[in-house]
Amino acid sequence: IPLDDEGRLTSLGSSNHLAGKCLPCAFCDVVGSPLAIGVGNAAECSAGILCRYCHFPHTSRPKVRLRPCKGRRDRYRKVL
Repeated sequence: IPLDDEGRLTSLGSSNHLAGKCLPCAFCDVVGSPLAIGVGNAAECSAGILCRYCHFPHTSRPKVRLRPCKGRRDRYRKVL
C-alpha cells in the first residue's frame, strides 16, 4: 500500500496512481476543497486502507448516484 506525502497509508486502490490507472474514491476529499485543509485524505471513506479506490488527491471527484427513497420510487412507478 503506497504512502502519501506525510507517510500515512493511503489505500489498496492507490497502487496504480503513478501509472494513471487509478479510480478516485468518491468519499475522499478533493484538492482545493475546504474539507481537504488539515484533514487526511481518507477522512470520510469508511473502507480506509482496504478501499479499492485511490485515496491520493485528485482534481475531481466521481459522482455518486444515490438511490431515491422508497416513496419517491413508488411515485415514479405510478407516473409511468
